[in-house]
Amino acid sequence: GLSGLITPSLDEMIVVAKEMQRLNFHIPLLIGGATTSK
Repeated sequence: GLSGLITPSLDEMIVVAKEMQRLNFHIPLLIGGATTSK
C-alpha cells in the first residue's frame, strides 16, 4: 500500500500504479493518507 501524507506523494503514487500496470501486476494497490481524502 501507499500512504500520502504530503501532496507531492500523489504524483509518485501515480508513477507506481502505472508501473505496476505496465508490469501486469494483478494484486490490489491500496492508496490512502491525508492528501487522498476529501
